[in-house]
Amino acid sequence: MKKKNTHKGKSYWNEDGAYQKEFDKLEKELVPASGEAETDHGKMLRAISRLYYDFCNNGNGNVFQESWGEWSINPFYEEMLDELDLYMDDRDSFEKLEQFIKCDHGAKDPDFTKDQMAIYDKVVDEVVYQIIKEREEALLETTP
Repeated sequence: MKKKNTHKGKSYWNEDGAYQKEFDKLEKELVPASGEAETDHGKMLRAISRLYYDFCNNGNGNVFQESWGEWSINPFYEEMLDELDLYMDDRDSFEKLEQFIKCDHGAKDPDFTKDQMAIYDKVVDEVVYQIIKEREEALLETTP
C-alpha cells in the first residue's frame, strides 16, 4: 500500500483525512466505546483519537491540569502519550506531537492553525498506515 498524507486544510476532525474510511472502520473495530482497547493497534487508535478530540473540542483543556499555579499533563492523557510512545513506529511524528503537548506553550492555548492540526493529522496518518501495513504483513505470513 502506498503511504498517504493528509494535506493541510483537510483533517480527520473534518472527516476528510487521507485514511478517513480506513480510520473510521478500524476505530469501530478496535476501540471500545469506553475502557481500554484490547490490542496494540486499538491502543494506538484510542490514544490518538482521545488526544485529537480534546485538542479540537476542548483546546486541550482536559489535557492540562493546574495545581498550585503549576501546569502539568493530566495523567489520563499522559497515558495516551505513553501508549503512542510504546507502539508507534514513526518516531518523528510521535516526537513532534509530544513536543507540541509537553513543551510548546501553544498546546495549552492553541490557535488551531493548519500547522497545529497537521501535527495530529500526521500521527493519525502514521498510526493507520502502520496498522494496515502490519495487518497485511501478518496476512502474508499466514498465507501458504
